[in-house]
Amino acid sequence: MRREIKKSISGLFVIGMGVQFLLGLCWAFSHFLQMPEFERTTEYIRASENLVIDEYMGILYPLFIAGAKGLEQLLGIPFYCFLYLLQIGAGVSASCFFVYSCRKEKKKVFCLSNLAAAVFLMTVPMVLQCYMAVLPEAFCLSGSLVMLGLCIGVLKRERPMDLQFFLMLGLLWCGMALFQPDYLWLAGLPVLWMLVVCGIRKGIFVRALLISLGALLLILGVRGFTVQPGSYGKIQRSLGATMVSRMVWPNFYTTYFFWPEEIKQVMSQDQALSISLHADQVQNVFGPMVEKAYGKQAANGYYWDMAVGCLQVRTKEILVSVSQDLGDYLCVPWSLLEQLQGSGRSYSGWNYARMQEGSPTLTKWYVYYSLWMFRIGIFLCLGIGVRRLIPALQRKERGRLRPRAWVCLVGCFLLGTVIWYTMSAAGMMDYLHVSVVSMLWYAFLLVGYKQLHDSCEK
Repeated sequence: MRREIKKSISGLFVIGMGVQFLLGLCWAFSHFLQMPEFERTTEYIRASENLVIDEYMGILYPLFIAGAKGLEQLLGIPFYCFLYLLQIGAGVSASCFFVYSCRKEKKKVFCLSNLAAAVFLMTVPMVLQCYMAVLPEAFCLSGSLVMLGLCIGVLKRERPMDLQFFLMLGLLWCGMALFQPDYLWLAGLPVLWMLVVCGIRKGIFVRALLISLGALLLILGVRGFTVQPGSYGKIQRSLGATMVSRMVWPNFYTTYFFWPEEIKQVMSQDQALSISLHADQVQNVFGPMVEKAYGKQAANGYYWDMAVGCLQVRTKEILVSVSQDLGDYLCVPWSLLEQLQGSGRSYSGWNYARMQEGSPTLTKWYVYYSLWMFRIGIFLCLGIGVRRLIPALQRKERGRLRPRAWVCLVGCFLLGTVIWYTMSAAGMMDYLHVSVVSMLWYAFLLVGYKQLHDSCEK
């Protein structure tokens, strides 16, 4: 009887994942000839025409867009269709490799079971929207999966930790950082982790360190040569600018009287009220106005004064906001459903509206089905996990309860990503930045299904 129940639940998993795949496939076909109009999409298209990038952009994605536009002129097919095909192909391949690296049973990378798992992960709504938009996050997500897959293979001792491994890590690090500058730090986390492990395990540490430093210098050199700061009229990219956006914007108008007098001289109270209504106005209006008046160095000092002053008078409110954003980013599939129903401050409604263009009813069914399926599936997975945990505790099998090194690495990468975007966003969550978090949450459903399926076979 118990085995029959397990088989029934396993069958429900398969049906649930299959329905998501079909809905995702229908949505992808209905939107293949559409290009969502994100603000950053417009900027990247402009950059592909003049190859002028600012400190918030990478050089590689404009080059890819320029190449796709060349194909558009030759074949008459919209350039974004070529980008979608390339991004989706890279995503499926990267997902297959990641699933292959995590599995105990080693089959071919592109075997049917790995492909099925990869396609399920690719049809997560937040992930598929990322791959079907003209944004660099798609390639960065694929690169993250490949990088984590390589590291997992080494930490599980299934492939050697040699110079070839560090060369591949270095190339991936360069690629992601030149697609999206945030990945200079985010993709640097796994590289640093593996360097520490290399120092403990192997005698190639010095050469591995030199390869990593070479990759870092290449990134900095290319960015130094290609980036033209302020070319799109945005606030400078600095820690002070980040803090004023994170700490001050939610209280931009209410803390006006605590600002330095120099800031009040260039910005009226009415302007502060206008900026407080839109998070991106700090980046697009406030920052450029202050930097034009006082220069970037002096402006950065004022940013710090404003952030510290706001933190002193709004401590509880800021801490609550940061912790809420941290939780929302960390549990995207859970928090997104609440945000779509009007909870909190985020760009989720805007992103969802871009998804709905052309097929609102299909999008609604697709997104809400997937998010509710995730909630049900995660409870089933937790039940399976608790059922396996209790016997291990009773037998005092502590070795089975220790987190594996590769699980710690993935957790560190996810936590670093979540903290980075929590602190760099102006209190407005954007789930497209953390598509890798969404994908790995759904990968947890696959783990639960695998555990249940294996127990049925015994």
